[in-house]
Amino acid sequence: MTEAGERFYQRALDILEQVDATQREISEGQSEVKGKLVVYSPTLLLDKCRHHVSQFVREHPDCELELHSTALGQRAVLDRRFDLLIYIGEPFDSSFIARPLANVGYDYFASPDYLERCGMPEIPEDLFKHRCIYRSRNEQDPVAWQFGDEELAINPDIICDSPYMTNAFLLQGIGVGQLPLILAASSVAKGQLVRLFAGQYAFRQNIYGLYSSRRYLPHKVKVLIDDIKNDLPGEIEALESLLENPPDTGEMSPTATLS
Repeated sequence: MTEAGERFYQRALDILEQVDATQREISEGQSEVKGKLVVYSPTLLLDKCRHHVSQFVREHPDCELELHSTALGQRAVLDRRFDLLIYIGEPFDSSFIARPLANVGYDYFASPDYLERCGMPEIPEDLFKHRCIYRSRNEQDPVAWQFGDEELAINPDIICDSPYMTNAFLLQGIGVGQLPLILAASSVAKGQLVRLFAGQYAFRQNIYGLYSSRRYLPHKVKVLIDDIKNDLPGEIEALESLLENPPDTGEMSPTATLS
């Protein structure tokens, strides 16, 4: 071996030792629930999971949990650093690892007061004669509602990006709209909202935990994902079960009678 070759060889050994030390350091750090953990999630899920999140914080005091809402939009979230993104619907970026966590139901609702004034829609096409409140998650999405295998393009009177605002408009008797069952259930149980089409067109969407790498998934992220996966389905089921025995809404006009 030449003198230059010997220097190259020794330098290569030094680099390999540094790489090995770095890998050991990362591996040891991966096994601990500590340090900053940045999570983005829809506000609705943050709200419903607040007790579980609080429990996670109590159990792992060395973990600095940073929670953000995804209300600012998908593109804005992708421009930020995060450890975990909770997402409702099919993943929009195939470069992320997507782990199914639960699923949540959606359906169409209106207030009894609105239905008394404007009548009960019997078929989806009847919505063309109603004031529609549309919740848009992305500017790129078509303005349409799903009814079974068919999509119905609508001309909404109100567009907003918050399920809470949609719910508020519906409770005020302004129109008809689509809501997650976990948000609408308590209002239906109290007689404040009525489920349209007898629940015939309810549908479900998957909830995923998205993260960027499987190889170096920090242990703190894995622990949080496991906690959510264990707790969230039961939380959703408990809230949606309120819809199984809706109250008697009393006498309504013939045009506002459920089919």
